[in-house]
Amino acid sequence: MSNESENDIVHTYQLLLTLSFAVSSSKDIDTALLTILQKICETTGWAAGDAWFIEPGDENLIKIRVSYCSDIPRLNDFCAAGRSIQLKKGEGLPGRAWARKNAVWVKELLKLNEFPRKDFALKSGLRTGVAIPIPLNDEVIAVLAFYLLEEADEQHNFIDMVTAIAGQLGVLIKQKQTEEMLKESELRFRSLMQSSPEAIFITDSQGIIIMANPSAERMFGYGKDDLLGQRMEILMPEHFREAHNKGVERYKKTRVPHVIGKMVEVEGLRKDNTIFPIELSVGTWQSNGEDYFSGIIRDITVRKAAEQKMMQKQRDLEQFAYVASHDMKEPLRMISSYTKLLLRNCEPHLDEHSREFGTFIDEAVERMQALIKDLLAYGKVNNEETEKAHVDIAQVLDGVTDALRIKIDETDTRIIYNDLPVVEGNKSQLNQLFQNLIENAIKFRRNEVTPEINVSAKKNGKQWQFTVADNGIGMEQHFEDRVFKIFQRLHSRKDYPGTGIGLAICKKIVENHGGKIWFDSRPGQGTTFYFTLPAAQ
Repeated sequence: MSNESENDIVHTYQLLLTLSFAVSSSKDIDTALLTILQKICETTGWAAGDAWFIEPGDENLIKIRVSYCSDIPRLNDFCAAGRSIQLKKGEGLPGRAWARKNAVWVKELLKLNEFPRKDFALKSGLRTGVAIPIPLNDEVIAVLAFYLLEEADEQHNFIDMVTAIAGQLGVLIKQKQTEEMLKESELRFRSLMQSSPEAIFITDSQGIIIMANPSAERMFGYGKDDLLGQRMEILMPEHFREAHNKGVERYKKTRVPHVIGKMVEVEGLRKDNTIFPIELSVGTWQSNGEDYFSGIIRDITVRKAAEQKMMQKQRDLEQFAYVASHDMKEPLRMISSYTKLLLRNCEPHLDEHSREFGTFIDEAVERMQALIKDLLAYGKVNNEETEKAHVDIAQVLDGVTDALRIKIDETDTRIIYNDLPVVEGNKSQLNQLFQNLIENAIKFRRNEVTPEINVSAKKNGKQWQFTVADNGIGMEQHFEDRVFKIFQRLHSRKDYPGTGIGLAICKKIVENHGGKIWFDSRPGQGTTFYFTLPAAQ
């Protein structure tokens, strides 16, 4: 190996060390790139240089990110003109190097097609250009382009030197990009922390608070220095702390989340010992093998107060309806009694129309009495405390079939149920629930088809899902929003008598037990009601 070759290697190595240090110590990529271009130009005597990067979001365009011009005034216009230029893959000097993944040397720069700055190059006196790709994992991430003030044949030593430098720069630039992305992400995170109206906490694996935003300080009445380094339990009422600690330890042992990733309503404790309702969302992640937890907390005091006010108004309205319905029973009984007495005593003196009017009054009173009876039942379900015990649903069905024996026998209805479970509930309400559903199935039977009702249940976690299926007339599925509302009827009273309250009572009973109710139905194919009840503990 000649002394000249050895000198080139040493020179390249020294320049690479200089550039590596410049990149690693630069505050951002643009500063690092400018340093690279400047060092190469100053060391080799080239007049100007550009760093072209692939446009974010469009992998078919490349654009100048940084330009360097040596201390020659006439070069300034050439460098400034490049800032708005975009080239496609294969276009111009940098586009060709990008497409070929190899260096491209142009001795007569002014003869190059697709050279947007040709006029500026002519005025600046630039004649030769070279573009060298910066690779990373067999892909080009950027291109370095350099320009000379005289025409020159291809300089292999220069190309080899810059190619060697570019091979190392890909990793350094990517590292710098990653650092910038992390920095930007951290800035966004801190901005979110500072501006969020919700309280945000971050704790380590031991539950020690390591970060809290201003909203957290305001919400809980602590200063920043009062919170950092404290255990998270200081923000919890005493009765929550043990469950919280057990939950954290269980998660660290099993990695099975119970609260993590969910929104839960709990209570918070302010510095002045005020307990208030909060909505909490917990997240977790690992760093260097250690667990960290984040908590986003919203004060829901105002919302809870509004909900309580609304619930109180609803209870008052229901109580009014209950009392009014109860007070109307006696006047209606009097109207019914005296109407029947009038019809009986005056029957010889009444014409056909008068007797018909009397019958209308009597029927209207009966409908009103049925309506009041159902309203009272609905009000009772709303107002009574749901005292719960173990309830054997098979025994409930036995009682319901006994109560409905006359209807069942008159319609030849078959009711099938086996292996029904024991649930946690109010026996009186559950009796009414199943009776309403079975009465509905009998009422809405098809002509000339023997009614059949199947009752079954399957375990679903801590609940039992019940099914009450019939082969009746069915209904359109889009009526789902109507059938569970009070006074909503899908059929005329003439065809199917009733008040339109029965299914509303069913819905209220299921909700009282922490479950939900829905149905699946098609006209002429029957209806299947589904509902959930808590399993016996």
